[in-house]
Amino acid sequence: MTFKSFLVCDDHVLLREAIIGTLIGAWPNAQITEAGSFTASWSAAEQGHDLCICDLKMPGAEPMEGIARIKRVAPDLPLLIVTGTEDDVLMLRLLELGVDGFVRKDVGGKVMLAAIRLIEAGERHVPSRLLSLMTPSVSQSDQPRLTDQQRKVIARVAQGDSNKAIALNLGVAPSTVKTHLDHAMRQLGATSRFEAAKLARSAGLI
Repeated sequence: MTFKSFLVCDDHVLLREAIIGTLIGAWPNAQITEAGSFTASWSAAEQGHDLCICDLKMPGAEPMEGIARIKRVAPDLPLLIVTGTEDDVLMLRLLELGVDGFVRKDVGGKVMLAAIRLIEAGERHVPSRLLSLMTPSVSQSDQPRLTDQQRKVIARVAQGDSNKAIALNLGVAPSTVKTHLDHAMRQLGATSRFEAAKLARSAGLI
């Protein structure tokens, strides 16, 4: 999909304006909504956007509570976290909630754009140090196991289908496709949807 609307959530006006400037440079016609607290972000998320870019620490809630509620009110809304945290446990818990990626606050606009483009393509932007924690090692004698639905999703990925197209084909929500894909990637030890399709095909799973 192509992103056309963004929700930018940060309680620091300067950082919010910097993010918005980066977005306008790449998506000049995009609609952008701002929120300066978790409370405001929950209401704004319900309005429908293509991507939410959100700070972890804002007034209104603790990080996990604030992000979890965004996912509850807008389960299909892709979510990119802007943060300075080095708490791997917290970040892994956020990934389990369905967060699509993380960008450090001290990076430049090019890194943020790269992360957004990756999410726009249906991928996740995950710090490299988390990958080993996310993906279990799979030995040659331990064949990865995929459910029938995971196989169907990976097979459609191998054909080049987007999550939205797969959801329409299987008659499920895009968030369900994303969940199946994430679980399959972990089972296969893949870091991208395309690598997952390649590994699944090599293993004779699709």
